[in-house]
Amino acid sequence: MGLNVLLIADSTSRWAQAMRETSGRLEEIPGDEGFPAYLDSRIKGAYERAGYCRRTMGQLGSLTMVGTVSARGGNFDEPVTQSTLGTVKTFWDCHRRAAYKRFYPAVDRTSISWSPVSRSVTAIFRRALPARLDGCGA
Repeated sequence: MGLNVLLIADSTSRWAQAMRETSGRLEEIPGDEGFPAYLDSRIKGAYERAGYCRRTMGQLGSLTMVGTVSARGGNFDEPVTQSTLGTVKTFWDCHRRAAYKRFYPAVDRTSISWSPVSRSVTAIFRRALPARLDGCGA
């Protein structure tokens, strides 16, 4: 259709937790920390859908994906965070109180986030986000 689409995934951690619970109920062999062994490939498969596409009629469209991660207890070594970093090389950490209260998207510029891109790009993202998440006790 020639549309440019932005998809914000809030949060990759919740999605992975649902995969872990489903995998356990299906009695699949668990991987690291009980997550399914295919966690990494599913995360890669989701993020690799982003990009440009040209339809048969010549229209050019795009899909941009922004993912957030709620690392359990701030542990950046857990499988979901590591898989996300390995795939997209950057992430926004969810603000814990906002995420708990189902504030969407649960990202604010004071949260811990990581990116290897230049500081100027990171600064642009931080300026675009609200300084404080009103109504979530942040």
